[in-house]
Amino acid sequence: MQVVQSEKMASLGNLVAGVVHEINNPIGFLNGSISNAKDYVQDLFEHLATYQEQQPPNDVVLECAEDIDLEFLLEDLPKLLESMQGATNCITNISTSLRTFSRADTDYKVNLFTTKEVGKGTGLGLAIARQIVVEKHDGSLNVWSEAGQGTEFCISVPIGSN
Repeated sequence: MQVVQSEKMASLGNLVAGVVHEINNPIGFLNGSISNAKDYVQDLFEHLATYQEQQPPNDVVLECAEDIDLEFLLEDLPKLLESMQGATNCITNISTSLRTFSRADTDYKVNLFTTKEVGKGTGLGLAIARQIVVEKHDGSLNVWSEAGQGTEFCISVPIGSN
């Protein structure tokens, strides 16, 4: 049952990693596009201001500006782009959390005593070993570890155990 549960967790981690990968591609595109759009909008606003200084608008241009509510548009469009950037940042944060959950992110140190590479398996091997040795066979499982030096395991099972 524990092996089945372990495999389910590994499969879930792989699924989440795949979903995160698929989310990151369009989010990366949107982030870059929004950044470019901000620059383009700023350039257009500067051009419009220069044009209005050099060529004062006539009645037709003034009526069109009023029809499209140019003053509001000039104020709101940058805010809209900032909101879009905030939304993509939120999705990026969710994606990072999911990637960390799936253990597919090598930027984060992963501890659960596992010999598996990041993103490979669930790291439940030692927990399962403890349950078998200690709980099922009344043995002991001791671990001594020193960072950068290695880890030593001592497994003891009494003679005549089940």
